[in-house]
Amino acid sequence: MKLVISAKLTALILFIGMVFPIMAQQLLWSTVTGGSGIESFPDISLSKKGSLFIAYTTSSVDSIVTVDAAFPQKKTPFSAGVLAKLNADKKVAWATYFTGDSLSNFNVVKVLSDQQDGVYLLGTSQGTGFPISNDGNWGVLKGRAETCIAKFDTNGIFLWAKCLSSNGFDLLYNAQIDNAGDIWFAGSIEYSTSVPFVGLPITANAYQALPNLNNVPNAPDEMFLACISKDGALLYCSYFGGDGFEEPRDISIDSKNTVYFLVATSSNNIDIKNNPFELGKRNDNFYAISINKADFKLNFVAPLPIEANDVITSLKIDNNSKMHFLLRTDDITKYTLNKNSILLGGKAGVLLQSYSTSFKLEDTWALSGFARNEVFPLELETNDSSLMVLLSDNKNKLQTNPFSFQRLNNGLIDAFILSINYDFTIKWATFLGKSNNDFPRAIKQQGETIWVTGNTYSEDFYLSNNAIKRNFNNGQNNGSNEVFLSAFNCASRQIMINKSDDKLCFGNLVTLSVSQPFAFYNWNNAINSDTFSISSDSMISLQVIDSFGCIYFLKEKVAFLQPPIAISYDTTFCNKRNVVLTYLPNDNTTNIIWNTGSRSNSIQVNNAGKYKALVFNPCFTDSFEINVAEIDCNGKYFVPNAFTPNGDEVNDLFEIKGINIQSRTMQIYNRWGELIFTANPGEMGWNGFFGNKPVQSDIYIYVLQITDTLGEQSYLKGTVQVLK
Repeated sequence: MKLVISAKLTALILFIGMVFPIMAQQLLWSTVTGGSGIESFPDISLSKKGSLFIAYTTSSVDSIVTVDAAFPQKKTPFSAGVLAKLNADKKVAWATYFTGDSLSNFNVVKVLSDQQDGVYLLGTSQGTGFPISNDGNWGVLKGRAETCIAKFDTNGIFLWAKCLSSNGFDLLYNAQIDNAGDIWFAGSIEYSTSVPFVGLPITANAYQALPNLNNVPNAPDEMFLACISKDGALLYCSYFGGDGFEEPRDISIDSKNTVYFLVATSSNNIDIKNNPFELGKRNDNFYAISINKADFKLNFVAPLPIEANDVITSLKIDNNSKMHFLLRTDDITKYTLNKNSILLGGKAGVLLQSYSTSFKLEDTWALSGFARNEVFPLELETNDSSLMVLLSDNKNKLQTNPFSFQRLNNGLIDAFILSINYDFTIKWATFLGKSNNDFPRAIKQQGETIWVTGNTYSEDFYLSNNAIKRNFNNGQNNGSNEVFLSAFNCASRQIMINKSDDKLCFGNLVTLSVSQPFAFYNWNNAINSDTFSISSDSMISLQVIDSFGCIYFLKEKVAFLQPPIAISYDTTFCNKRNVVLTYLPNDNTTNIIWNTGSRSNSIQVNNAGKYKALVFNPCFTDSFEINVAEIDCNGKYFVPNAFTPNGDEVNDLFEIKGINIQSRTMQIYNRWGELIFTANPGEMGWNGFFGNKPVQSDIYIYVLQITDTLGEQSYLKGTVQVLK
């Protein structure tokens, strides 16, 4: 069998040999859930203890609520929340509605869990009858829609609920839990100008205590940032905004409990503070806000360093406190791109950017080959080793490698999942969806398992034998509208390439095999066999698939031993001295033996002659010789007894001439013993001057010290005559 991969496909997801070892994608488990109505906006949370919580909005009265639920009945004809916990065997441990009275409405936005498996359901509530407890101004319902947070314990017992409320529409957008178990959340306020504005319970430590109420009525206006404790106490609440609208798009928290908000804005008067980003690109429609949890002080408010028309959808801080953006651009050519970018034509693309802990841009990766409205970046998640990217594809523009779980878009809109290493090499990618629209919403990772949730209209969606629900209800919209929940998992394997011979000698045929059996093999994009033969240095790209459909990739350079380098040459040494003969080995030399018996790379000799050596490795032997000759290095020199410094450039200088002279010193005295000249370093001799004047014709005394190349010194004293 010969594997044929198109150039376009290879350019898009060139998995082979990226990382060793690599997880492959296998659909571990998949289900749908819901009732006879409409389910929407699902979210999932994976706790430190390994529990999985799922929440979504429902209009169904027959959802997956268990008999011991905290809220077993949906009391309203409108929307309510559903919150469920799944055991390790994927069975529902408990499930409950979260609902108010007959005129209430609740829309789920987020589900979060803490280290004790406490779980928080967050959303926007309307109407009355919710089990809200208040604490002074905090928790009092004032308006038409409130941001509501309900807490349950690990067994599904309801603990408390709080609402953050003005007399406008207080719409929750996003939330995260910090390392202390406190909840950070953010949203926007829509208000009506027909009544005086009654604001949120702003805390004394707020960054912005007053709202800007000069915007478009009944539209997203002022943004709020808030934090509550695990016990429901309001720790922080502040407005944030300018003369336009603000929407919080994402929240991320680092290991030091520094909180980062991604904000979309139309305001022209946002006050920039302590901008940490490098000057250059700037997008005034997207800002990052950083708050220090220790004192609730702002670290910075800064526009993001991307092109003006680009749209950021997700901001995440990884375990090393580095910042990453997921965004959409109309022109990838305006960015310097990582070499692993997947560029398939056109300027529109999805970008991943990584910034250092000092907020300096480190790298930008791009995926292109589609129009702006054909692929949508949705969510970015980080873990210890990689980035998880969730996209939505509605034109079948993206492709994976031939062994992905789902190679192509099966319907109109499908999820597209990318697992990417931090150096932007691809780990794996797959579509997820069936015959109709499948809208991805959230992605999370728990160990080696990747969880994805969203909404599906596909009545043939993937269902495991132990799925929560195996039948689809014909919902409202002429088709099924259920929540899907799918998990991908393949264990990491240490795959080794075995060699038929321990000695890899250049020119000899060596057979390669894999340390464990697989169902399919692909060597260097061509050979489907459990073995592969080579006889010279080769970069081996191996792809294997096991019986479960898990795909693994390995890239390994196999180097053969070449003959060692052996070069003969001649050299000399000075009499009365010795010389060191050195062989500089390369990677192909393992041993050397000189004819003196030495096995060292260097030997010291003091006799002339021929010195031979054998150099060898397990495959090859060679030899070289060095001819060593002895030379006389004693100093030989001549000291003249007269010179004529008359400027005719002939015999104008009193100097010592000779060979094997390493250094010399010179002093000149007149007949009265006065020192009239000392040679400075680098001067060759005396030019017949004393100071700036030429001396008279006379006899002068010299004192010389000469050192030859052997280091032996000679002291000379004599006279020299100056002739005019």
